[in-house]
Amino acid sequence: MMSENFNEFKNHALGIHVSISGKLDQSVERAIEVGCVGAFQIFTCSPRQWNASKLKSEEVDSFRKKVTQYRFQVFVRMPYLPNLSSPEEKFYSKSVEVLKREVSRCE
Repeated sequence: MMSENFNEFKNHALGIHVSISGKLDQSVERAIEVGCVGAFQIFTCSPRQWNASKLKSEEVDSFRKKVTQYRFQVFVRMPYLPNLSSPEEKFYSKSVEVLKREVSRCE
């Protein structure tokens, strides 16, 4: 019974959140090591800070190559601090800037 149910999902992606600690492209190896199939999730920076260090182009290039090679779909999470529903203008504006930055980093 269990194996029959599992076969229903064999063509679906299954992944978890993995760390980008060290270098962005190492997240692909981490996803493989923990058994991700077709997908995984990352933060592009520390989720507990407003600022983000610049992504190095050689790391981004390596990351993209590995994602393509292993046929992963990557999902990126927003950091914890932004709140796009904040009634405080300053906090809301800062949150919008982080959203823009994250979208840009994903390109």
